[in-house]
Amino acid sequence: VTDKIKVQDDGIVVFTTPDQATKGVYIVRAENSAGSAQAVLVVDVIGRQPEFVKNFPDLILPHLTPHHIKVSAIGLPAPDMVLSYKPTDSDRKITFTSSEVVKTDGLATLIQEIKHPQISDSGVYTITASNSYGKVTISGEITFTAVNIKPTIRNCIPYVSLPYGSILQLTPRVYGYPLPTLTWSYRDSVTTVTPDDNTMTADYATLSVTNKATARHNGFYFLRASNDVGEDTCQTIVMIESEAPVFVYGLQDAVVDEGTDHVLSFVVRGIPTPVVTLSKDGANLTYLTEKTENGVKYTHELLELSKEDGGVYIATATSETGTAVSQGEVKVRLTRVPPYFLVPPPFRLQFGEGDTQLIYVKLGGIPTPNIYLTKDGTDRIIPPKYVIFNEDKTLEYRIELPDLEASDAGKYIMSVTNGVDDTIRKTIHLELDVPTTAPPTPPATMEPGDLTVIYGIKLQPERDEFYISPLTTKDGFFTLEIPGVGNYSTEAEYRVTVTTDGFNGQVVVPSDAVITKSRPSGTSPRPKFTITVPIPVSRDMGSGYVTVSAANPRASDSVTVRLNDVQEANVAPYVDPKPETVIAYPGDTVAFVTRALGSLPLEILWSRRVGTDTVPIGNTGDYRLLSNGTLVIESVDQLKEGKYVLTLKNDEGKVEVAEVELIVVESAGYSDWGVWGPCSATCEGKRMRKRWCNSPAPREGYPKCEGADSEVEPCGAKLCPGYSEWSSWSNCSESCGYGTKERTRKCDNPPPEPGYPDCEDKAVDTIPCYLQACSNTVNGDWTEWSAWSECSKDCGTGIQRRERTCTDPVPKEGGATCEGAGHEEKTCVIVPVCTRAFEWSAWSAWSTCSQECGGGTQQRVRQCAPWSDEDTCEEEENVQHRDCNTEDCGKGKRLKYRTITPLPRQRTEVVLPVLVDRISVCLTSKVAIGEFYTLVDTDNLQIYGIINEDGRYDVLRLYSHNESLALTAGSRDPLPKSFGKFDIKKRKGMLVIRGDGVKLIIHILPAQYSIEPISLPTEASGIIGKLKELSRSSTVLTRDKDRKILRRRNVGYLLRKSLSGCYVISNDRYTAKLLGSRLSDFVAVDP
Repeated sequence: VTDKIKVQDDGIVVFTTPDQATKGVYIVRAENSAGSAQAVLVVDVIGRQPEFVKNFPDLILPHLTPHHIKVSAIGLPAPDMVLSYKPTDSDRKITFTSSEVVKTDGLATLIQEIKHPQISDSGVYTITASNSYGKVTISGEITFTAVNIKPTIRNCIPYVSLPYGSILQLTPRVYGYPLPTLTWSYRDSVTTVTPDDNTMTADYATLSVTNKATARHNGFYFLRASNDVGEDTCQTIVMIESEAPVFVYGLQDAVVDEGTDHVLSFVVRGIPTPVVTLSKDGANLTYLTEKTENGVKYTHELLELSKEDGGVYIATATSETGTAVSQGEVKVRLTRVPPYFLVPPPFRLQFGEGDTQLIYVKLGGIPTPNIYLTKDGTDRIIPPKYVIFNEDKTLEYRIELPDLEASDAGKYIMSVTNGVDDTIRKTIHLELDVPTTAPPTPPATMEPGDLTVIYGIKLQPERDEFYISPLTTKDGFFTLEIPGVGNYSTEAEYRVTVTTDGFNGQVVVPSDAVITKSRPSGTSPRPKFTITVPIPVSRDMGSGYVTVSAANPRASDSVTVRLNDVQEANVAPYVDPKPETVIAYPGDTVAFVTRALGSLPLEILWSRRVGTDTVPIGNTGDYRLLSNGTLVIESVDQLKEGKYVLTLKNDEGKVEVAEVELIVVESAGYSDWGVWGPCSATCEGKRMRKRWCNSPAPREGYPKCEGADSEVEPCGAKLCPGYSEWSSWSNCSESCGYGTKERTRKCDNPPPEPGYPDCEDKAVDTIPCYLQACSNTVNGDWTEWSAWSECSKDCGTGIQRRERTCTDPVPKEGGATCEGAGHEEKTCVIVPVCTRAFEWSAWSAWSTCSQECGGGTQQRVRQCAPWSDEDTCEEEENVQHRDCNTEDCGKGKRLKYRTITPLPRQRTEVVLPVLVDRISVCLTSKVAIGEFYTLVDTDNLQIYGIINEDGRYDVLRLYSHNESLALTAGSRDPLPKSFGKFDIKKRKGMLVIRGDGVKLIIHILPAQYSIEPISLPTEASGIIGKLKELSRSSTVLTRDKDRKILRRRNVGYLLRKSLSGCYVISNDRYTAKLLGSRLSDFVAVDP
């Protein structure tokens, strides 16, 4: 029992894999307590030596055409099969490893595909079949010949879609012979690929476009393959997945409170991923990125916003597919701004006794600054007379110093505070203007009666506010009169300048000011003057300020007065702005700031509500009523807390225009909530509002505000809408040609809420598609073959050609072109050997006499050689004989001269050597001595030669394109470097002829030549051409040292080694089979 033999319990013997070793006699024994029994088995394994089903024929096939080798063999067991071949021009043996062997019940079939055979694949193909019973081989010769084949482009893909950044390589395969020239074109770029004829491959059509495909590689790629037979084309549409940059969610405008944080965010999508910049005022900013399902989210955080953070922020997304821009403006809402001067107070003021001085300043700051004036070293506090609120959040204050006396002179401190920062202070020096006791002495050049006194100057307007109305204007002008006091001189008049500010931004240019002066009187040592300024008035000019400056050579002064809005007649009283409730700490000075307007005269009345009654308030105690209607309350406390009412009265009626409240607190308090800011997103967003601790602002010694200063609440849709999954791709929109197919998705995961936007991004996606050529296309078809043309040559080997065209019908609308060749060629022979122009050469010198005396003979010869334009040599003798040395040897008697008749041309056996598989094979043929034979005949080269008995040549004649070259043994004439289409190179002992597919070596031997062909066209004829073709298409099989088999076209010829060292055919009749008729192959030049 072994691993190949099993014995079952019932005595059955199982042979798993029987082979020849299984043969033999087997004894099966069975034993038990009752006895034993045995049986003898004789086993014979039936097998069969492999045998091929049929022979492997010799084949001549066109190259570049796929071919299948399929050979079957029978045997038991089914044999293993191996395919190998030996190329014609090589000694190496090549075994195929890709063969498929199919075995079934004693039958094995070998299948081998030769996809694109080349001429070099020609050779003897051998198939070996073997099993355990034996081994057999079969051989067949396959010759692949060059056949003109119209170009065919395979693997042409009409549409290519690739992800961005992929390798873009188009790999069509091109077939045809001669190997087609390829032209790739894309946009304006054209690439031509000329194949190497020595490397015929179908892979050279591959176009490697780029290792990183981008959108700029999109478009139509067109391949044209062409050769002498025809052409084929292929068009491929390349689409690289790309998307221009787009802001899924862009930058938003926002109003943000100072000191808070704010996040700029936006989402960008694009293929390839765009390069994003975020900038403000030309400076790039950093950002953080986060990938989301909708794109890349970019964020930039602004911490503790300041005024400088406000402005326009610009986000730019750029890629090769385009550029997208988004911008948003951030406005910083200032909540706490320290007070600052726009128009500061004067550093020095001069006054005369009894004068009233007005100090004008313009301030900014949040919350509203408080301002007061104190005299240095005293506790006196001087509040502003009135306050004006401007639309740009600035304020204007007027502080009045009435009825000034000498004791009022000194240093005054103006203090401004709003609780945001330290109090700012300005110093004002108030000086008494004291006249000199005696004027200076007048100059000597003064005229009698002139009085020159130089004093100071002081402008003294009657009030600091004027109202412009139809009653106060004339001819479109309001006349402003500013009185003043001061001395003057006849040599130096007053210089007056007038400037304006406000008036809704209009440029108001006053007319020239006029000064009316008077000389001093006895009761007034200081002369007075009046400055009159005409102010042009327009309906929409609004309110503004007029500053008048006057100067003399010693001093100067200026005043600023306010001109209120143009007042229409018959206008009921109203206020603008309305006074607002004030919250203050105990002891503060506050003001209900307003401006009373209406037709003049206008009466202003403030009162305080006490229960259901109102108590009038005048300019008494801690209450001061300013001329514009503002009420100032000093040293507020709980007793002054309550509601105040403003009432206005003019000819149009009496109106209670405002009711406000004074609240006195002992802790800081918040303002009302501000408006809600913008929502951060249309869905699942948030918004914020703020309030400020300025009602009142915190103050030292009092508690600060309690509670949060900001609130956040959700806004927008509760849930952002989302898309469902993409549907499957639809069918192509066109049944033929190029169309589109699409897929869709719905915005229902979840759906958008009413009043809110739908899902962002596209809901429909489309791509190109192509199913087949349209039915209205017309496929081309061939016409019938034309008749064969006449032979291209009258002698030698020529070409006949016939043609057909792809016009029955012509391909249209993208229809397929015809397959196959558009023309065919075949060789033709009218006269086997071309005759050249011949003439007799000159006679040679007479030979030496055959006898010294008694009568001998001499001969001379001439040759019929092709070196004239005559058609042929005349039929004359080529050998002449004559008598010589006719003297009698004994008597010295001369014999008569006689001419001997030429002998007929002699023929002799000539050995023609040929090298087959490195074995020298000698053929013999009878040739005429002295005659020219065709050695080589191709389209562009003919060689003729006289063959001597050694099979070599005494004379050679070479012809190419109307040029000739004569080579005579022993000649030392110089040789040209070329003739016709062929180059000549002379080397030691040889000439090398090369050109137009021909390469041969002419060996220069003593008094003769031999020719060694290296390469000749396959259609070359003549003796050398025939021998070369014989060596290419034959093989020599070794039998023993002295006998070999020459195999040609599946026929074997027995060779025997001769005494000369070469192998000869044992039966001369085979020579005719190898070369054809000896006389037809080796035709003499003469007919």
